[in-house]
Amino acid sequence: MREGARAYAAAAVIVMAAVGVRLAAAPLFGGYPFITVFPAVVLSAYLGGLGPGLFAVASGGVLTWYLLVPQANSFRVGSTSDLVGLGLYAVVATFMVCVVSALEASIARERQAKTDLARTLEEKQRLLRERELLLTEIRHRVGNNLQQITGLLMLQARRIADPAAKEAFANATQRVNLFAEVHQSLYLSGQETVPLAAMLHKVVTHLVTAHRPVGIACQVEVGPDFCYGPEKAVPLVMVVHELVCNAIEHGFGDDGTGTIGVSLQRTATGLVRLVVTDDGQGLPPGVDAASSDSLGLSIVRAFARQLNGSFSLYSGEGGRGTTGEQVFDDGEHARPEVEGAAADLAA
Repeated sequence: MREGARAYAAAAVIVMAAVGVRLAAAPLFGGYPFITVFPAVVLSAYLGGLGPGLFAVASGGVLTWYLLVPQANSFRVGSTSDLVGLGLYAVVATFMVCVVSALEASIARERQAKTDLARTLEEKQRLLRERELLLTEIRHRVGNNLQQITGLLMLQARRIADPAAKEAFANATQRVNLFAEVHQSLYLSGQETVPLAAMLHKVVTHLVTAHRPVGIACQVEVGPDFCYGPEKAVPLVMVVHELVCNAIEHGFGDDGTGTIGVSLQRTATGLVRLVVTDDGQGLPPGVDAASSDSLGLSIVRAFARQLNGSFSLYSGEGGRGTTGEQVFDDGEHARPEVEGAAADLAA
């Protein structure tokens, strides 16, 4: 109940009830004529606000003065102390009304602020749900589009007679299919990130099985905390794909046996280190990974730049085996202040 006819009427009723109680208990309260009016004033201010509270102060003072001070049914001033008592009543009661009204206003503002905050949070949650639905739909459509592109490439490859061109189309189809798999994993999981451990293990196993059904073993070691969105997951998957394909096609001799290892771990300085190794015959003499114009290494270098990292390719001890290494900062756990971080990126 706030200011209005009902609030003033309620204040009048409360004041009259308080004065009636005071009259009924006159022997009990003795020389305290305003003692029951103070609670009535506070209650009127609490229920009605500042206006009804001040109305209660005025009406309660007038009724009490007329009925109880200094004698019943009279406004005659009996003594100076009566005027002092009336003045104290007016000051104290008015102060109480102002305090109650201020507290009520503060509580109302706080209540309104909470309501506005709840409405804002609800709106943000609604927008977040819409954003998640939109992202899911975008991933689904991107995946479908990539699958359609893959189908078109496969149809075109069937019409090509030249073996080299046919192989180029097959490689392009395989690369586009990897993009589609990453986006499909995001769509099926309903999350913004995809766990790299399962994805890389699937890619490496598929490549080894498809190219060399027997003779090559694969080992994949990926930390459980590597979950990225497509902006990091796609480059990493593509780099692993290219390096594993390079190891399968060029790393082993005629016997076609060996082991390919893939490791994705975090360094002591917080950087991410991706390593693809094989125990094959090593790099041919004179091969420079930094200047090689092969398509696979060009793709790897391009994705390394996309991740703001570095890439190196080198043979193992004694010229046996090949190691492809990429180091980059994913911005999540790296500690740039630790000495040696720059050295890791420069490796």
